[in-house]
Amino acid sequence: MAVQFVPKTHYVFSVGKDRLVKYWDADKFELLLTLEGHHADIWCLAVSNRGDFIVTGSHDRSIRRWDRTEEQFFIEVFTTCMRWPTLVKSRTKGPCL
Repeated sequence: MAVQFVPKTHYVFSVGKDRLVKYWDADKFELLLTLEGHHADIWCLAVSNRGDFIVTGSHDRSIRRWDRTEEQFFIEVFTTCMRWPTLVKSRTKGPCL
């Protein structure tokens, strides 16, 4: 599970065991958008500095990039499945850095 604000805004993204990416207005406590695409728990989330895309990592071994469109919705543009030990070299255990 992860939560991250879009820089310099009151908008926030959350991810978790429900396999959904949720986009919130933190001032109004209102869910604005729900994104589906992962097939297992979503472990991590990163929001770009300008808030124009996010990246999510899931237990389904996929990393997905979601880009903002002009209608302020996000679309999935990239998915990759991988074997973590061959792609990421890390001293810590876990699927997502």
